[in-house]
Amino acid sequence: MKTEDTKIPLITLAILMITSFVPVIQLTMLMGQGAFLYPFNRLLVTPEFKSLNYINLFSGILTVIAFYISRRRGYKIIWTVLTVFFFMGFLTFVTESTRYEDYPYFIPIMVIGVMVTLPLIIVGIIKEKMVNPT
Repeated sequence: MKTEDTKIPLITLAILMITSFVPVIQLTMLMGQGAFLYPFNRLLVTPEFKSLNYINLFSGILTVIAFYISRRRGYKIIWTVLTVFFFMGFLTFVTESTRYEDYPYFIPIMVIGVMVTLPLIIVGIIKEKMVNPT
C-alpha cells in the first residue's frame, strides 16, 4: 500500500516530467539558486563556483533526512520541494560542461528530474517497509 511517503515524491516526479517540455519551474528554481548561493559566495570569498555547489549537495542531504523524519504531510511537501530545489541546482551545475546541444532540450531536464526525486522515492519506500514489514 502506497502512503504519502511515496506518493508525494512520485507526484513531484510526474510534475517535473510534464513540465520538462516547458521548464518554467526548473528555470525559476535555478534562478533561485543564485539568490541562495550569493550570501555564501560573499562569506567564503571564493571565485570557485564548484566549491559553492557542494552547499547545495549538503543542503539536499539534510532535506532528505528531514523528509524521512517528518510525520505531517505539510512538512513532507515542504521538504520535497526543498530537496528538489537543492539537488536540481547541484546536478545542473555539476553537468553544466555537458554538451546539451547533442540532445533535445528536455532530455537533460528529464534525467535530472528523475535523479532529483530518486532519493526521496527510496527514502519513502524504506520508511514504508519499516512501518509495514511483510
